[in-house]
Amino acid sequence: MEDLKPPILSRLPLSLQSFEDLRKRNYIYVDKTQYIYMLVNQGKSYFLARPRRFGKSLLCNTLRAYFEGKRELFEGLKIYNWEKNWTKYPILYLDFADGDYSIKNALRDHFSTALKDYAKEYDIEINDTKLNLSELFGAIVKAIKKQTGLCTALIIDEYDVPMITSKHIDEDTKTYREFLSVLKSYNDCFEFVFITGVTRCSKILYYDGNPHLCDLTVDAKFSEVCGFTRQELTALKDDIQLFANEEKMSYDEMLTKLEKWYGGYLFHERGVKVSNPARLFFALQNKTIQNYWQSTDIAPYLMEHIKKSNFDIKTLKNGSDYPKDIPFSDENLVSLLYFYGYLTIKSYDDEYRLYSLGVPNYEIEKMLAS
Repeated sequence: MEDLKPPILSRLPLSLQSFEDLRKRNYIYVDKTQYIYMLVNQGKSYFLARPRRFGKSLLCNTLRAYFEGKRELFEGLKIYNWEKNWTKYPILYLDFADGDYSIKNALRDHFSTALKDYAKEYDIEINDTKLNLSELFGAIVKAIKKQTGLCTALIIDEYDVPMITSKHIDEDTKTYREFLSVLKSYNDCFEFVFITGVTRCSKILYYDGNPHLCDLTVDAKFSEVCGFTRQELTALKDDIQLFANEEKMSYDEMLTKLEKWYGGYLFHERGVKVSNPARLFFALQNKTIQNYWQSTDIAPYLMEHIKKSNFDIKTLKNGSDYPKDIPFSDENLVSLLYFYGYLTIKSYDDEYRLYSLGVPNYEIEKMLAS
């Protein structure tokens, strides 16, 4: 009987966002832990906006594993020998990727449930039912610090999903502000704060009275914190080579083709261009280069804004100029197109402090042409 060899199994983390699961299953992980080390050792409160499918959730999950003190998961990665403490901190981790936040009070209920579960985890009883969200949150983190001697690490992933789907925007904005105001009033009870989303909602994150969040969105040092640079793509070299063999082209030719289709994103004028991780994984898994955007990342919120403005999205191919002195925010259409990944920085004129924004790659061009 012929001795059959087992099939070669894919190590591409297409459906994995859990850092622990990814590491234990020996899936491919592009080492970004130098950024984890920088974040936890040089600051405290951060915000990061990036397009969907760029690895924000994995970054949040990696931070979670770090604050859980799970050093063994980081063996072989850059941070493993750099970090000496590996303390296990209390963690409140909120993920808004799923859920229907169009229902009245859904956001408030989500916060309330999360806080009560967090209190229960440490056997903390809150008997005052009249406390608002900020008072409840503050009472819990204060009690946890008193009980453990440690401060809380707060990680919020996809923070803006509730606001994008809200049908009670004023009320939900008030709820969010109420929840986040604890970061100022109980600042000494927080070890670390990290918030991610697709957009910057200034009404929530930067309203008067909220503590300053260090915005990594346009920080040159963190421009490649999400997405893969050409150098980082060496982690995928075996899969890229297999795809190249099937297409009868060289490794370098395939790499260039993949970057032209799924790369070209630049998040700071002094940064390095990066490729969209999810698109690369799809292409390498299926060994097919095609437009994966249309099936995964059409954004109803953005499309509604475009419709209201009577903007012809096909004109994006001609590019757009954007003054650097006007910060990217969710208050105008050009910014939203940038945040959602339809536009990226193509060049920068330092004399006139002007960005030239354009379509990053072939995939977006194909999507706009359809």
